[in-house]
Parts: sequence; structure tokens; C-alpha cells
Amino acid sequence: GAGDASATIAGAASAGRWDRLLAAAFVALSFLGLAAIAPFARQHLAPLAQFVPAYESALWVCDLATALLLLGQFHRSRSPSLLVLSAGYLMSTLIIPPHMAAFPGLFAPKGLLGGNGQTIAWLYVLWHTGFPLFVLAHSLTARLEARRGWTVRRPGQAIWVAVAVAAAY
Repeated sequence: GAGDASATIAGAASAGRWDRLLAAAFVALSFLGLAAIAPFARQHLAPLAQFVPAYESALWVCDLATALLLLGQFHRSRSPSLLVLSAGYLMSTLIIPPHMAAFPGLFAPKGLLGGNGQTIAWLYVLWHTGFPLFVLAHSLTARLEARRGWTVRRPGQAIWVAVAVAAAY
């Protein structure tokens, strides 16, 4: 099954009964928390100009760290699916700075890129459709990898290709 493929690919063990119970408890608590704050959903909060740069800066650090850790794991395991997933995180890391630069009012009234309201929206759409596409490609690659025993023979060159693909996106 899929659990067997992930165990061989990423070096992770399959989820046990305790793991499933913990995940179910987390989902239930998340829904309870959401239900508790739902009455406040229509309450408008004051704009906070610092939110976007703080959030996206933290996201950039997390995505870069994840990409680098996945690339390190790929270099050891030579797993094509890990390379595809790391390319997704690299793409996200690379699109965050232009997204912030285009954000109106953040660095300049109309953004540093001089676009309009559509610029930020299109960058957001590219970002938030691109990453799921990389995750989907990772999943498909992992299945093929598990069936056929694929590995990458030249991981250094493959990393440069992944960087180029992420940058080209």
C-alpha cells in the first residue's frame, strides 16, 4: 500500500494505532477550536501592515529549511520523489520575495514591481497552484519509484535540475 511506499522512500515507519488515534484527536480538537471561534468570523479587525512581511518572512525561512533538509535526504537516499518535493519547497521559497515586493503598500504604494492589484493576485495563484502540483508530482513519482525501484545516479546534477525547474516555474 501507500504506507509501504513511504516507508521505503523516506525512511519513515508506517502509522500505528496510537498515531492514528493521536491524529484523530488532533482533527477533533481542531474542529472544536474552529467551532469556538466561528462566531467571531464576521468581526473586522484593524489592518496590520506588519502582518504580511512577518508572515511571509517566517514562511520563507521554513520553506527554505524544509527544501534544504529534503535535498539532504534526497542526496543520501537518491529518491526521485524527495527531489520533486524539495523542488516544490524551493519554488515556494523563490516566489515569496516577488510576492512581497509586489504587495501594495509594503515597500512602495503600488509595490516595488510597479504592478496593479492583479500582480499580487496572479503571483498568489501561481504560488498556491504550483505547490500542490509539486506535491501531486511527488506522490505520483513515489508510487512509480516504489514499483520500479527508481533511484537517481547523479544526485548533484539532479539537484541543479530541480533548482532550475523551481526557478523556471
